[in-house]
Amino acid sequence: MPEEIVMPRLSDTMQEGTIARWLKKEGDAVKTGEVLMEVETDKATMELNSYHDGTLVKVLMGDGGNAPVGTVIGILAKAGETVDVSKYGSAPTTEAPAAAAKEAAPEPALPAQAAALASPPPATAAQAETKPTESPAPVISAGSAEDVKASPLARVMAEQIGVDLRALAGRGSGPGGRIVRQDVEQAAKQEPSTPTGTPTGAQRAAPYEDRELNRVRQAIARNLALVKPGAPHIYLTMDVEMDAAMALRKQLNELIPDEPSKLTVNDLVLKATALALRKYPDLNAHFLDGKPPKLRLFSQINVTVAVPGELGLMVPVVKDVDRKPMAQIAREAKELYARVQSGKPGPDDFSGGTFAVSNLGRWGIDEFQAVINPPQVGILAIGAAAPKAVVRDGKLEARTIMRATISTDHRAVDGVYAADFLVELKRLLEHPLSLVV
Repeated sequence: MPEEIVMPRLSDTMQEGTIARWLKKEGDAVKTGEVLMEVETDKATMELNSYHDGTLVKVLMGDGGNAPVGTVIGILAKAGETVDVSKYGSAPTTEAPAAAAKEAAPEPALPAQAAALASPPPATAAQAETKPTESPAPVISAGSAEDVKASPLARVMAEQIGVDLRALAGRGSGPGGRIVRQDVEQAAKQEPSTPTGTPTGAQRAAPYEDRELNRVRQAIARNLALVKPGAPHIYLTMDVEMDAAMALRKQLNELIPDEPSKLTVNDLVLKATALALRKYPDLNAHFLDGKPPKLRLFSQINVTVAVPGELGLMVPVVKDVDRKPMAQIAREAKELYARVQSGKPGPDDFSGGTFAVSNLGRWGIDEFQAVINPPQVGILAIGAAAPKAVVRDGKLEARTIMRATISTDHRAVDGVYAADFLVELKRLLEHPLSLVV
């Protein structure tokens, strides 16, 4: 029997996905673990790997097509198998009319990204009132980058690389001109001529460093992809004694006059996480699954925090956590959570995350394993800080214990590296004065 390729469920909240692009075409041979396509969701663009050797004999839905989870979008004939493709029609699609029009009338041979970058940037609203657009190419004007139609992953990458999304407005390769990851990557390779004073990705100092994986790590990444497609998770758990941290938190809160700046346990965890990431920067990174694969190491430490909202789990970002005093972290985190939970987040609240923390302690959860948010390579799962019996000098004593579990992408780091990170996190929280000096 041929293998049906279906639209995968890539998150708990995903109902449908968009085919950003097929990386294989009809007639191509496919190996187990090879990437078949890129799928866009409302949170990220992810790769779909093949689970079998064979031949891609039928594509039922092309680039830009939308389909509910579970919809058959392609047919893979296994090795030595003959398949009658005439009995397969096209999959149902909810593709936007603009995307369909784009396929029906392809753009000129000039690549979309190059054309956009060769054109002057869109006029501001004030300029548009007095001067019409002179470019013959249709460009969607946007007052700010937030107005541009782009995937969440494309927005994150554009901010980190320094690409102005407004220069790509309406010219993305996604459905309806939506800007996706490869559009940003292509734009970053260009060196457009821009007016003096308008910084571009090439002109700005990059806030990251790309490092190619060495041959050993490349081999590890290839082998693990055969076993666990996507980001192969490893999990490590450690108990942290929180008595000293809780005492310091109480003392500091007595000195902090305004309620919004008073510290929570999670604020202590965020600060300790950021300081530990300074020492173990390979976890403050994104995994770039190219040829060769690379690790993008960020100079900023921006911690993504899992926050429940009316529409499901949201992942806003607390910026520069390692550089801020804890009272400021506490105040900014509370303001951030309030905006997200009220359904009125700011335009920059979800961008730039380099590592993640998920804390279920308030629900009394002792321990859990969190799922990495690609392309990040790590997430820390925090349980409740609660009294537990421990042995000290042969005697049972009560201590406030918090269990921390790190999930890491094994393609990026080994278990020993992640274990060292946990040891440093434990040291910082058990000697909490190091968080304030």
